[in-house]
Amino acid sequence: PLDIESGPDCWQKANPLLGTILTEEYLSSVAKQAREMLGKRNLILRLHFCMWTDSFNAWLEREAIEAAEDATLNIEDFYGRDAYFGLDLGSMRDMTALTMLVDDGVDEAGDPKYAMFTQGIMPSEGLEDRSKEDQTPYDVWEREGYIITTPGKMVRLDFLAKMLVDWCSDFDTVGIAYDQWLFQRFALELDSLGAELPVLEHPQGFSRRKSSPLFMPDSIESFETLLYSGRIRIKPDPAFRSAAL
Repeated sequence: PLDIESGPDCWQKANPLLGTILTEEYLSSVAKQAREMLGKRNLILRLHFCMWTDSFNAWLEREAIEAAEDATLNIEDFYGRDAYFGLDLGSMRDMTALTMLVDDGVDEAGDPKYAMFTQGIMPSEGLEDRSKEDQTPYDVWEREGYIITTPGKMVRLDFLAKMLVDWCSDFDTVGIAYDQWLFQRFALELDSLGAELPVLEHPQGFSRRKSSPLFMPDSIESFETLLYSGRIRIKPDPAFRSAAL
């Protein structure tokens, strides 16, 4: 089959320009990404291996997500516990995502369990138009409280900084992983609030960096381990479900 595990001899069938304008080195690199970054797998299969997929970016199985969802989760019940945050700042159109994993005890083997809460943030201006263009019900999610909007065409970083500080104040914050996109500007807003938070860069690429111990394939694998071993409960959120599936 024409898949990411096949070698260059097989890749040639799906990529007749391999060895000319498309190099073997490049195709090997995207095949490595598809193996290590599941969020990119489907797009790479479609673009480079002529394989049709249900969606461009499928990461997790719907059944696994739904099995982990727990509508009874209440964030206030976890106040004061160890918490780990992830922050992904969006651009003008993208959704900004704030996610928290909080200590939820241990399983029978003594391994830690977690509860997960997510919050999407988007600019309010043009939200309905973006809903139609992306064929995604952002406007409905906003009315139902799954997405918070800030005034204007871009997410207000001052608003987001205040929200993060408020969340952290309710927990024993172990760390906040962030992608460097827009983070320097966001850090200025944290400084203006006098906030000193334990932040750590989480690179988005599939290559390790000396500047951070966090590594995208490791993080994805760790989350999948929690999910498929039943060691994570997720507060139901259609915005998160849409991004994961």
